[in-house]
Amino acid sequence: LEMTSQVFVADTILTGPEGRVQILFNDDTILAQGPDSESTLADYTYLAGEEADSRFLLDMTEGTFRVITGKIVEDNPDEGFRMQTPLAVIGIRGTMTGHQVRAGEEHHFSLDLHGNHTVDIQSRFDNSLLSMDEDFQAVDITPGMPMGDTRRMTPEEQQFMTDSTGITQFNPIPGVNPAANPPGPGPMVTPDGTVIYADGTTIMPDGSIINPDGSLVSSE
Repeated sequence: LEMTSQVFVADTILTGPEGRVQILFNDDTILAQGPDSESTLADYTYLAGEEADSRFLLDMTEGTFRVITGKIVEDNPDEGFRMQTPLAVIGIRGTMTGHQVRAGEEHHFSLDLHGNHTVDIQSRFDNSLLSMDEDFQAVDITPGMPMGDTRRMTPEEQQFMTDSTGITQFNPIPGVNPAANPPGPGPMVTPDGTVIYADGTTIMPDGSIINPDGSLVSSE
């Protein structure tokens, strides 16, 4: 991926040992993927005004992930937003979640819940279901074993998720089209500090601005 690259259904997203990526979707969903990770956008449809058809399905094959839900969850809270891993199917109803997916174990976290929203984890082993309904809860899954009860995240786990998949949010920057600062979770931020807004406006690390049409506004 390059800055402002588009992501399409069936695309696989790979990061190397030093790689991180953040993707802002049309409905304001944000995916942050940490190093040594792989995911595939299995399904995505967002049609403003046609809420029943909006849906998101992400296959998380391996690695570390953070997801902030957007308008799809608001429009279609029961069936619209799903994620899958080798060991679980995850339904989200308005929240920020974290996920560690490795061979031999998975750990799923509720990082920021709003109102009565929940994160539902269903085991592929026995179809058992657990719901996380508080911030900083965790569910552990081991192949061939029933899921245990929810538990509290450890401080070390919270720090790891921040270090590997932290999302930086920015206030509106003078000189940027206000339409590029819609209400929502914020722009995509690359590891070198480049800020990419929803309309394609890009703020480079030196402060220069690239407009959606490709024209450059100097930082001086």
